[in-house]
Amino acid sequence: AFNNGTFLNTGFDAGSSVLWDIQALPDGGMIAAGTVRVRHGQRLTGESQLALVKYNFDGSLDFNFGAGGKIAATPRGMAGAFQLELTPDGGFIVCGSATTGGNPMEASGGEFLLKFTSTGKIDTTFGKDGVLKPENIITFAVDAQGRILVGGYHDHDGLTDATLTRYTAGGALDT
Repeated sequence: AFNNGTFLNTGFDAGSSVLWDIQALPDGGMIAAGTVRVRHGQRLTGESQLALVKYNFDGSLDFNFGAGGKIAATPRGMAGAFQLELTPDGGFIVCGSATTGGNPMEASGGEFLLKFTSTGKIDTTFGKDGVLKPENIITFAVDAQGRILVGGYHDHDGLTDATLTRYTAGGALDT
Protein backbone atom coordinates (compact mmCIF):
# COMPACT_ATOMS: atom_id res chain seq x y z
CA ALA A 1 0.00 0.00 0.00
CA PHE A 2 1.07 3.55 -0.62
CA ASN A 3 2.46 4.97 2.65
CA ASN A 4 0.42 2.35 4.55
CA GLY A 5 -2.77 4.12 3.43
CA THR A 6 -2.00 7.33 5.33
CA PHE A 7 -1.36 10.95 4.38
CA LEU A 8 2.21 11.49 3.13
CA ASN A 9 3.88 14.48 4.77
CA THR A 10 7.45 15.40 3.77
CA GLY A 11 9.16 18.15 5.72
CA PHE A 12 12.37 19.96 4.87
CA ASP A 13 14.76 20.94 7.66
CA ALA A 14 15.39 24.36 6.08
CA GLY A 15 11.80 25.57 6.43
CA SER A 16 8.22 25.44 5.20
CA SER A 17 7.67 23.79 1.83
CA VAL A 18 5.19 23.61 -1.02
CA LEU A 19 5.29 21.27 -4.02
CA TRP A 20 4.18 22.75 -7.34
CA ASP A 21 4.56 19.74 -9.65
CA ILE A 22 4.86 15.95 -9.47
CA GLN A 23 5.64 13.29 -12.08
CA ALA A 24 5.09 9.54 -11.93
CA LEU A 25 8.22 7.51 -12.68
CA PRO A 26 8.27 4.35 -14.85
CA ASP A 27 9.08 2.18 -11.79
CA GLY A 28 5.97 3.40 -9.94
CA GLY A 29 7.84 5.96 -7.87
CA MET A 30 7.41 9.71 -8.16
CA ILE A 31 9.42 12.90 -8.09
CA ALA A 32 8.18 16.32 -7.02
CA ALA A 33 9.51 19.88 -7.28
CA GLY A 34 8.67 23.05 -5.43
CA THR A 35 9.96 25.61 -2.98
CA VAL A 36 11.24 25.72 0.58
CA ARG A 37 10.61 29.00 2.40
CA VAL A 38 13.71 29.23 4.58
CA ARG A 39 13.26 29.92 8.27
CA HIS A 40 15.55 30.72 11.14
CA GLY A 41 13.98 29.11 14.19
CA GLN A 42 10.26 29.81 13.78
CA ARG A 43 10.77 33.01 11.74
CA LEU A 44 10.67 32.99 7.93
CA THR A 45 13.72 34.76 6.47
CA GLY A 46 12.30 35.82 3.09
CA GLU A 47 14.75 33.51 1.35
CA SER A 48 13.75 30.42 -0.60
CA GLN A 49 15.35 27.26 -1.95
CA LEU A 50 14.59 24.72 -4.63
CA ALA A 51 12.77 21.70 -3.16
CA LEU A 52 13.06 18.28 -4.83
CA VAL A 53 11.88 15.00 -3.35
CA LYS A 54 11.86 11.49 -4.81
CA TYR A 55 9.64 8.69 -3.53
CA ASN A 56 9.62 4.94 -4.10
CA PHE A 57 6.44 3.21 -5.29
CA ASP A 58 5.31 2.66 -1.69
CA GLY A 59 5.67 6.32 -0.65
CA SER A 60 8.99 5.92 1.16
CA LEU A 61 11.81 8.32 0.33
CA ASP A 62 14.33 7.13 -2.29
CA PHE A 63 17.58 7.31 -0.33
CA ASN A 64 19.61 7.05 -3.59
CA PHE A 65 18.40 10.56 -4.46
CA GLY A 66 19.94 13.73 -3.04
CA ALA A 67 20.39 13.58 0.73
CA GLY A 68 17.98 11.01 2.13
CA GLY A 69 15.58 11.37 -0.80
CA LYS A 70 15.41 15.18 -0.72
CA ILE A 71 17.22 18.25 -2.04
CA ALA A 72 16.77 21.73 -0.55
CA ALA A 73 19.30 24.10 -2.06
CA THR A 74 19.83 26.90 -4.59
CA PRO A 75 21.71 25.10 -7.38
CA ARG A 76 22.86 27.52 -10.10
CA GLY A 77 20.85 30.18 -8.25
CA MET A 78 17.45 28.47 -8.63
CA ALA A 79 15.42 29.43 -5.58
CA GLY A 80 12.34 27.35 -6.38
CA ALA A 81 10.68 25.34 -9.14
CA PHE A 82 7.17 25.27 -10.54
CA GLN A 83 7.38 22.68 -13.32
CA LEU A 84 9.07 19.30 -13.68
CA GLU A 85 9.39 17.03 -16.74
CA LEU A 86 11.05 13.63 -17.09
CA THR A 87 13.63 13.03 -19.83
CA PRO A 88 14.11 9.79 -21.82
CA ASP A 89 17.64 9.32 -20.38
CA GLY A 90 16.19 8.81 -16.88
CA GLY A 91 16.87 12.35 -15.67
CA PHE A 92 14.53 15.29 -15.32
CA ILE A 93 14.34 19.01 -15.99
CA VAL A 94 12.86 21.62 -13.67
CA CYS A 95 11.71 25.11 -14.57
CA GLY A 96 12.14 27.61 -11.81
CA SER A 97 13.42 31.03 -10.93
CA ALA A 98 16.17 32.77 -9.06
CA THR A 99 13.93 35.71 -8.22
CA THR A 100 10.48 34.48 -7.15
CA GLY A 101 11.09 31.32 -5.19
CA GLY A 102 9.53 29.25 -7.95
CA ASN A 103 6.02 30.64 -7.58
CA PRO A 104 4.32 30.18 -10.98
CA MET A 105 1.99 33.09 -10.20
CA GLU A 106 4.95 35.48 -9.96
CA ALA A 107 6.74 35.01 -13.32
CA SER A 108 9.48 37.61 -13.49
CA GLY A 109 11.50 36.88 -16.62
CA GLY A 110 14.20 35.30 -14.42
CA GLU A 111 12.98 31.75 -15.07
CA PHE A 112 15.28 29.06 -16.44
CA LEU A 113 15.60 25.29 -16.94
CA LEU A 114 17.93 23.11 -14.87
CA LYS A 115 18.62 19.45 -15.75
CA PHE A 116 19.32 16.73 -13.19
CA THR A 117 20.34 13.08 -13.38
CA SER A 118 18.10 10.42 -11.85
CA THR A 119 20.12 10.61 -8.60
CA GLY A 120 19.63 14.36 -8.17
CA LYS A 121 22.99 15.59 -9.47
CA ILE A 122 23.08 18.49 -11.95
CA ASP A 123 23.63 17.19 -15.50
CA THR A 124 26.50 19.44 -16.57
CA THR A 125 26.37 18.11 -20.16
CA PHE A 126 23.05 19.94 -20.65
CA GLY A 127 22.96 23.55 -21.89
CA LYS A 128 25.63 25.62 -20.18
CA ASP A 129 26.75 23.68 -17.11
CA GLY A 130 23.26 22.22 -16.61
CA VAL A 131 21.32 25.44 -17.31
CA LEU A 132 19.18 26.61 -20.24
CA LYS A 133 17.81 30.17 -20.19
CA PRO A 134 15.11 30.58 -22.85
CA GLU A 135 13.65 34.05 -23.30
CA ASN A 136 10.52 34.64 -21.20
CA ILE A 137 9.69 30.98 -20.53
CA ILE A 138 6.20 30.18 -19.20
CA THR A 139 6.01 26.41 -19.73
CA PHE A 140 7.89 23.54 -21.35
CA ALA A 141 7.54 19.92 -22.42
CA VAL A 142 9.97 17.13 -23.28
CA ASP A 143 9.17 14.91 -26.28
CA ALA A 144 9.99 11.20 -26.72
CA GLN A 145 13.38 12.07 -28.31
CA GLY A 146 14.28 14.30 -25.36
CA ARG A 147 13.84 17.55 -27.28
CA ILE A 148 12.57 20.44 -25.19
CA LEU A 149 9.63 22.56 -26.37
CA VAL A 150 9.46 25.94 -24.65
CA GLY A 151 6.37 28.12 -24.62
CA GLY A 152 6.78 31.74 -23.74
CA TYR A 153 6.33 35.26 -25.02
CA HIS A 154 8.16 38.11 -26.71
CA ASP A 155 7.46 41.77 -25.96
CA HIS A 156 7.81 44.34 -28.73
CA ASP A 157 6.35 47.79 -29.41
CA GLY A 158 3.99 47.47 -26.44
CA LEU A 159 2.62 44.15 -27.71
CA THR A 160 3.21 40.60 -26.56
CA ASP A 161 3.43 37.64 -28.93
CA ALA A 162 3.33 33.97 -27.95
CA THR A 163 6.50 32.05 -28.77
CA LEU A 164 7.36 28.37 -29.18
CA THR A 165 10.99 27.29 -29.40
CA ARG A 166 12.52 23.82 -29.63
CA TYR A 167 15.87 22.77 -28.15
CA THR A 168 17.83 19.56 -28.57
CA ALA A 169 18.07 17.03 -25.74
CA GLY A 170 21.44 18.60 -24.96
CA GLY A 171 19.95 22.07 -24.54
CA ALA A 172 21.07 23.65 -27.83
CA LEU A 173 18.68 25.58 -30.08
CA ASP A 174 17.22 23.10 -32.59
CA THR A 175 17.97 24.77 -35.93
